Amino acid sequence: MKHIHRNNIWIFFICFFLILGSARFIYSTAIKSNVSLFNTSHGIKSIINSVIIDFDNIEFHNRRWGPVGVGIVLNGIKKFDPDVITKKEYLKWPISFRKSYPSFVWRLTQFITYGISIYFLLRLLSEFQQKRNKEQYYTWGAILIFASLQSSAAIYDINNAGGGMFTAFFIIGHFYFFHKKKYFFAAIFIIIGIYYRLHPIVFAFPYFVFACFSKNHRKYVYYLFLVGTFIAIISYPIQGLKYGFFYPLSVIYHIGAEPFTSVPVTSQEVINPLALIYKIINGFEINRNVLIPSKILSFITTSFIILFILSNILAGYILSKYEYIWKNNNQLRLLYLLYFQIVIGYLYLIFSFDVSLEHLLNSLISIFAPILLFSITINNLDILKNFKIICYIFFYFFGLTLVGGLLPISIVSIIIPFDSIDKIVGDNTAHIGNYGRFIWYHIPLLGLLIIGIVTYFYSKYLLKFTKSKFPGNI
Repeated sequence: MKHIHRNNIWIFFICFFLILGSARFIYSTAIKSNVSLFNTSHGIKSIINSVIIDFDNIEFHNRRWGPVGVGIVLNGIKKFDPDVITKKEYLKWPISFRKSYPSFVWRLTQFITYGISIYFLLRLLSEFQQKRNKEQYYTWGAILIFASLQSSAAIYDINNAGGGMFTAFFIIGHFYFFHKKKYFFAAIFIIIGIYYRLHPIVFAFPYFVFACFSKNHRKYVYYLFLVGTFIAIISYPIQGLKYGFFYPLSVIYHIGAEPFTSVPVTSQEVINPLALIYKIINGFEINRNVLIPSKILSFITTSFIILFILSNILAGYILSKYEYIWKNNNQLRLLYLLYFQIVIGYLYLIFSFDVSLEHLLNSLISIFAPILLFSITINNLDILKNFKIICYIFFYFFGLTLVGGLLPISIVSIIIPFDSIDKIVGDNTAHIGNYGRFIWYHIPLLGLLIIGIVTYFYSKYLLKFTKSKFPGNI
């Protein structure tokens, strides 16, 4: 009877989390009064604004959007809503007086790819839980799904129909297949991601470095060149030689030119460390027109790029040196690869010049990593008697809350004493609202810092109990 009663409580707990998470996600993306699946897509708008110079002859010059993204979007618009491409309709963009069917298709694809991304994360969780009971796996799986559906970054990206959901999909898929040793599929995911939009290249480079140092992973390098060449050839008719065939190389070559010459350090949407440093120096004064002087910006840009490249090379090299530990143990290999992905995700957030809320999706594995790590060692409620474990869990979910990954930002913003912060910095930001101040004062960055600290110390705690056999019981 006690066993049956316990199972009922467990089933209720799982269903409660799933229903609550789904309800908020659906309401925020499809039912809320100020949102609609047919609203103008920010991603489509960005591509059209970027690639159309001459309305009689479409010229492709954008460096953020790759030939895969441009080709698919423009061909899709021509099929579903051809008037948008015409000069008459383009000048009236966004078209607010009628439904945008391309935007609806864009959002529908976002839902699908996000669902697949969550599936990949659940598969990773199941491999950490191979020797655990199903009850424990379903519990952590429900928590992971709940956190995924509460992600403000995901909801924000769908509401705006941006591009972050798709780049996150390619990055997560790449990690999943690399872990499964299916390097061909890993290469397909990351190369298509790069040719869709540039961001995934910062996640491919460290794996390339690691594979170069590791004899057991050289196939990955081979498949990168094979798939990369194939996609480059296909991209040539779309954007030509420079920004089609040589798309990622041409962008890297032009680092330092636009858009890097106008880093939006005072933007109300940017939450990267560089913007925080600049705002602190300027007392958090709201002035969107102020930019870092070109010489200083050039120096900072170059420094960040060099540090990013060197740190990724170092990360790949260090991982290859630890390969002897997990060479014959796939589960231990997964753990070390997860640590590697976590580091890469944080390097991306630290050294990127233009990180907004939706870009947090690119580091989704880093943000949700503690859930995967907790699932390894927290096997039953008895472990919660350990005060240290309770602290890890509390601070993680506290950090996740500040990132906007557990509660709606509107609720979190009410709790944070913004008026007191205004008095400290000597600036009144009330006119930009609580959400604006939530981003302006880099609250998500504080949450990421807390999650990073928890991940680091819990990883040390975990490795202490996983010496030769993984996963181990504690």
